[in-house]
Amino acid sequence: MTKSTQEDEAPTTMTVKDPSMVPTSSGMADGGADTFVDEAHGKMNKWEEETEELSEDVYSLLYTAPFRSTAFAYAVFVVMFQWGFAALAMIDLIDFGASNPLRVPKGVDIQVTIVQALALILAVVVQDDMIEGFAMLNTETHFDHAHLGTSTAKWFLSAITQILEGLVMLLITFILIMQSASVNNALLNFAAMSFIWTIDDAGFALAKRGFVTDKIQVACEEVVNLKLSAPSKNHKKLKRFLFVLTCAVEMAGFGVIVHEQRTGQFLSPDTIFVQFGDSFDPFISAYSGVYVKTSKMIAGRAAYVKNKGMHISMIAFCKEEKTWTWVQNDEYFWLLDDKDSLEEDDHRIDPCAGWRVKSEETDSYDIREPSAWFVLNRASDTPQKFDHFYLASNDCSEGEKSLCSSKHGSCENNVCACNPGRYGLNCEFEEPCLALSVDLRQHSFPEIDALDVLDVVSDDYELLHNTNGMPVEVYHRPVYVAEYTTQRFDVLLFTGRRWVITDTDGMHEFRHRLDNTTQITRAALADYLLNTFHAGHSLPFSHYFVSEKMDVGSPSDALTPTGLKWYKAREKPNQISKLGPEFSDPIFDEEEVSSWFSESIIISPQQAILVDTVLICSVCGKDNSCLNLHDCIVETGVCNCRPGYLGKLCEWATPCEEDSDCNGGTCVGSQDRCGECPDGSYGYFCELGTNSSVAD
Repeated sequence: MTKSTQEDEAPTTMTVKDPSMVPTSSGMADGGADTFVDEAHGKMNKWEEETEELSEDVYSLLYTAPFRSTAFAYAVFVVMFQWGFAALAMIDLIDFGASNPLRVPKGVDIQVTIVQALALILAVVVQDDMIEGFAMLNTETHFDHAHLGTSTAKWFLSAITQILEGLVMLLITFILIMQSASVNNALLNFAAMSFIWTIDDAGFALAKRGFVTDKIQVACEEVVNLKLSAPSKNHKKLKRFLFVLTCAVEMAGFGVIVHEQRTGQFLSPDTIFVQFGDSFDPFISAYSGVYVKTSKMIAGRAAYVKNKGMHISMIAFCKEEKTWTWVQNDEYFWLLDDKDSLEEDDHRIDPCAGWRVKSEETDSYDIREPSAWFVLNRASDTPQKFDHFYLASNDCSEGEKSLCSSKHGSCENNVCACNPGRYGLNCEFEEPCLALSVDLRQHSFPEIDALDVLDVVSDDYELLHNTNGMPVEVYHRPVYVAEYTTQRFDVLLFTGRRWVITDTDGMHEFRHRLDNTTQITRAALADYLLNTFHAGHSLPFSHYFVSEKMDVGSPSDALTPTGLKWYKAREKPNQISKLGPEFSDPIFDEEEVSSWFSESIIISPQQAILVDTVLICSVCGKDNSCLNLHDCIVETGVCNCRPGYLGKLCEWATPCEEDSDCNGGTCVGSQDRCGECPDGSYGYFCELGTNSSVAD
């Protein structure tokens, strides 16, 4: 059949359902020909008003074209092409299994929220496939299928496919718009989706203009010419209802997401771990540790706090400078109380006032995104880039990304509970060594100047336990003590980035809490360190020796200070009074180790100097063998040293004497050891081997 023939026959395919639309013979008899014509025109106009056209898209072609025709195959191809785009977009947009599967921004500005709302409403207006599909279902019972290749099954196939396509396209549009972090992104995403959701219309228009084949063009023209009798007066009401319902569902989803954004539900993580460097301000590193997200929002972003007693430090966003800042102020304690209200003009929530650390300029809602952080150099009152800064999520409830390995612990209320034998913030370490000692191959800690009196610190330290027998932790590291006298303990503890050696005489806050007649006990010291001590607040707090830095993730990152270099701390001359704005840059040696200061205790007048002292774990065992081939008594953790060897691990061989027989060998004075051992013997004193006269 030719195109012209089809066009001529098209009007005859209309089905007239209403007999009243046909002019009666009585009308012709009573009113003549003119009356008959007027009546016919009037009823035909009424018929045209009560008919509708099929939508001009390939979904209508699915209904009208015969199954085995090229037009039907073309319609299926276009539909599959459109659905392929939709499937690829959906796979790329959704992160299945994630806590935020739609990848919604953690927060957006108010203008973005407004544009998102308008774009979602506009999407329903221009994306009418779903509503047309519902309308098509409602029209089916009013149409005679005795035309072309139509059937009830194909009618439902066309309508349901169109409905599903409309729903999927609206869902993808919704996700894309809600993923937009700026106005431009929202508009661009909306424009991109308009291309995909009009593929069915474009495919039909292309075929209708004859760009495919003549047969498919004729089939498209039949869709255009085909008239449907109106289903009922409720048809328009149904369209309006579906439009309103679709808008309501989209706006409900929009409202839920906006509420989640405004209340910080997407502002993960709930906890962060921060380690500050100690350049320009050596006490800043004392505020390292875990910061917890509060229920309060500042500048539309999460605020993180760390508290010890009544001492609060906070990391929040400064809207004026567009930076994340760290401030320390006891007034921020109220942030921990969920019952308190948040007022925008409340002076207590100003992260722009008195900051000591800040990030690079950013609009980010995620505190982890800034890459550069700065510390305030109080001498010059200018920000200086940190020598070291570490910030990362400390949530143990992040699925496969969890820091809390199932082999080492379990995540309980977002806190890693360690299995027996594990230790650390995320159970990343084995249990700490029970005792530390100076490696005798090096030297003991040198004398110190404390209150103009020469003194020494201990060479041996034991793990401090609380009254429940658990190791005492400070900054997520164990504390070691040495009972120097009944009224003094030497204390070895971590302060956020470095280990320090002090004593209870230098912990003036601790001594102030005790009566002068009260004996200092391990239990009292443990209680103070667990519940009150803070290396940044508990001043005056004397540091006699300071270790090299122990940065998170570096090779030196460990549970104990074994193997670290040590430096003798000092205070700058004439800096005995409380540190203030006149505080000048700390002095660094070649290893860039910061000087450490006390408010009222003169440590040493010289610069921080490297000392030839190294600590070792002094308890032998499976993972800490005795040195120089000595045996470990596992039950006691003590090495059985042979004569001539000293140290907790038998690490040091005493110098041989020039006249000693060295078990048959010869003493080499320049090396302080025996040499030229008899055949089969070896060791510092030729004490090992088949011919040795010393029992192993």
